Amino acid sequence: MTDRDKMQYIHYMQLKDELDNAACGGIVLKLDGNHTSAHSIASVCVFREEGEYMRDYIRDDSGCISELNFDRAPGR
Repeated sequence: MTDRDKMQYIHYMQLKDELDNAACGGIVLKLDGNHTSAHSIASVCVFREEGEYMRDYIRDDSGCISELNFDRAPGR
């Protein structure tokens, strides 16, 4: 495994853990508008896609984060 591969894996695990914790807290995870898992988002953002994804935090009426959307950055 190369150093680049190791860094990608570490980044994947950190993002997946963060998103797993958010989902356990009741936050809905979406990728390009579709409900999905922490694993899917982390895989796409770290390994499989060229381009970048932007996070969009959606709040409910009380101001708490209810959704975390990952959308492909404009121009990608």
